[in-house]
Amino acid sequence: MRLQLLVLLLSPIFIFGQDTVSDLPFYFSAGAQMRVTPIYLKKVPDYNITSETNVQEQPDEYLSGTVCFHYSIEKKLVNSFSAKFSHSIRYGTLYWTLNFTSLSPNQNFQREIKKAFISDLYFDIQKEYQLNSSSLKFGLGLIMAGLGTNYIMTERFTSTSGQNFYINSRKNFQFPAASLTINWQKNRFDAWLRMGYCRHNPTIFEKPFLFPELGIEYRLFSF
Repeated sequence: MRLQLLVLLLSPIFIFGQDTVSDLPFYFSAGAQMRVTPIYLKKVPDYNITSETNVQEQPDEYLSGTVCFHYSIEKKLVNSFSAKFSHSIRYGTLYWTLNFTSLSPNQNFQREIKKAFISDLYFDIQKEYQLNSSSLKFGLGLIMAGLGTNYIMTERFTSTSGQNFYINSRKNFQFPAASLTINWQKNRFDAWLRMGYCRHNPTIFEKPFLFPELGIEYRLFSF
């Protein structure tokens, strides 16, 4: 996964560094986007499994949500192509945490929702088609999602003598994905529909899924 992230971050350097496009502009834009509830490609349980851990996963809540801030840097290339790097940040749910003394709901049951700032990185190659007063772009891309989701899970085990002991392990909800994007642009405004595909689901469901995203941004300046 670290190699995939490195390739994602370095790809713009190799593309933008070509002499044939060095005189074409960069565009900086900012906006927001929303990720819709995931579409699972295989059947998942209609209930959540509570195990002897302090973490109760909520895959639908983690995998969807509204982005607090989104920005992009786009580089024009030759033949109506462009390369675009985007970074989205949202404050969302990671999981529910339960106290080991109240794993079964009762009148004293308390649940705490753990949240964090979650970052997603995108890199797209787009092809632009001019319309009368606007344009359409079709893009293929790579996504590195779930940065900032590191957490420590505590598992409780019981020995044959009836004594409890606990083991901590480091976990995260990071996942790579591929995407297809349709982008409509008019003047300085961009709106898009992106469909992402993740094969290796990082949640307890462990099923491949699609995740639709809707977004809008405004081109602030070029350089």
